[in-house]
Amino acid sequence: MNPIIGISQVKLEKEDLPEEHVDVLEKIYSSGNSLLGIINDILDMSKIETGKLDLNPAEFDVPRFLNDTILLNVVRIGEKRIEFLLEVEENLPSKLFGDELRIKQILNNLLSNAIKYTDKGFVKLAIESCEDGDGVIMHFRVEDTGQGLSQEDQARLFSEYLRFNADANRATEGTGLGLTITKKLAEMMDGTIGVDSEYGKGSVFYVTIRLKAVECDPIGSEKADELCNFMYMDDRQIYKPHVAHEPMPYGSVLVVDDVDINLYVAEGVLEPYKLNIELVDSGFKAIEKFEGGKVYDIIFMDHMMPKMDGIATTEKLRAMGYPGAIIALTANALVGNEEMFAQHGFDGYIPKPIDVRSIETVLNKFVRDRHPEEAARFAQAGETEADE
Repeated sequence: MNPIIGISQVKLEKEDLPEEHVDVLEKIYSSGNSLLGIINDILDMSKIETGKLDLNPAEFDVPRFLNDTILLNVVRIGEKRIEFLLEVEENLPSKLFGDELRIKQILNNLLSNAIKYTDKGFVKLAIESCEDGDGVIMHFRVEDTGQGLSQEDQARLFSEYLRFNADANRATEGTGLGLTITKKLAEMMDGTIGVDSEYGKGSVFYVTIRLKAVECDPIGSEKADELCNFMYMDDRQIYKPHVAHEPMPYGSVLVVDDVDINLYVAEGVLEPYKLNIELVDSGFKAIEKFEGGKVYDIIFMDHMMPKMDGIATTEKLRAMGYPGAIIALTANALVGNEEMFAQHGFDGYIPKPIDVRSIETVLNKFVRDRHPEEAARFAQAGETEADE
């Protein structure tokens, strides 16, 4: 999936593409992400069956979490005649302790199903909370005016591979695994899931989960109103389809990957930054580069390679005294891997398919911020050119 999503993403970053090319590339990118979602569902089911599905709890910002989830799902509506409604209580805690990614997965599964099976009317998400000892019970309700569920489908709702109203939805994408995974995730958070539905009139899904409380203020009426009116803003940069690509010609990177097309994708993602880029197709060649006196701001190291993988290569480089940053490129972005990569000498990792925003974050940290004088000079030169 890295080449399919990566190449389409690289090409979409180009300016002045013919409209027909943009349309085709967007379809490839969207279809690639849909297929990636199916693959991830299957992998999650495999983890459930083997007891290896884990939670990775941490403190997270509740308004930001809700806003991210809402914006992602509003985009799914596309040209459908659906109104997206949101109800958020002002007494929701502003911070909680839990697995934000998995909670998003629960809501994304429910909302994407609601949007998928609703052609007109509305999809509504309502969120409430209540204290429970040292924890907080979160109540999520997803309501839609879609197809609804037959009694037969309701009876086996959380079975594996269920497709709603299969005869009417043969062209609808997905594995039918989403609700099974959602039920398991809710149960792992000491929660429950249920549904009220009438065939032909719509459905209401209810989910509760228990999270640890964090000492904080409630979100308040102002933030609740902003969220409900889709006007919430936080202190992060707003994502733009075309990242700014601040030039960093003073920086140098080495990309190590045994697959030619992955090297092509990585080079395409990095090219707009005007870096000094070198590519090699094995860990052995990366070691030869260091033995020849080369040190880079970043080595992007593929995790899985034949004969000597990325971990073995990095360990050998560190044993030889290599001082530069090494970032793993991996399709195995599982819970706990950040710590695992750190233990083997990496400075971080980027999951595949490579996302331009992930690359931007790493380049800013290990190239721009480590060359402040050069970065300031090029930034000033860019402002001068813009003024002229």
